[in-house]
Amino acid sequence: MDAAKQTLVDVFAKRARNYDITSNFMYAAGMRIARYRRMSVDFLDLRPGDTVVDAGCGTGLNFPLILDRIGPTGRIIGVDFSGEMLAQAERRVAREGWTNVELIQADLETFEFPPCDGIIAFLSITLLPRYDETIARGYAALRPGRRWVVHDYKLPGWWPERMLHLLEPLIKPFGGSMDMAARRPWESIRRYGVDAAVIDRYFGFAVFAYGSAR
Repeated sequence: MDAAKQTLVDVFAKRARNYDITSNFMYAAGMRIARYRRMSVDFLDLRPGDTVVDAGCGTGLNFPLILDRIGPTGRIIGVDFSGEMLAQAERRVAREGWTNVELIQADLETFEFPPCDGIIAFLSITLLPRYDETIARGYAALRPGRRWVVHDYKLPGWWPERMLHLLEPLIKPFGGSMDMAARRPWESIRRYGVDAAVIDRYFGFAVFAYGSAR
């Protein structure tokens, strides 16, 4: 494992137990995380019985929103590289009594996506240097017409590059780094999919992107 990836592993190992609480601190900066999460799941355009891959599922905060749409006959496959984050997700699943959620510890850069009806990456895809390959493999696993949805943060065009360092304290606690400013997963969503859309929020710092499999 390279140094950058090990740093991410260490960050999320430390944050896992209190992640659900500390992620709410983004509200102090005006980020409407709960709303963005609902929007992202809405963009999946799910149906009862669908199989959904939650790519970088963390502690499972997306699960109840997804399950509301796919019902008891649907299935969630939650994938995360952090064993500590998955342990929190497993506790959530057990507490809620969900029997149609499968958790897999894996690196998304090498994960083989199963056939599915939707893939969501909520604040996870820009953590991957090889995000473009990951998005392409996800599209190959999606059933025709079904959606890949990404929500993440980006550097808006109006933000001066000389002030880039001012953002680091906001993203570093969540595994972010300035290297991620050059990653543009919304372009990959457009490149490999059809009927794609890219929607900016929060003055251009937040982005939603979705596209359908060919």
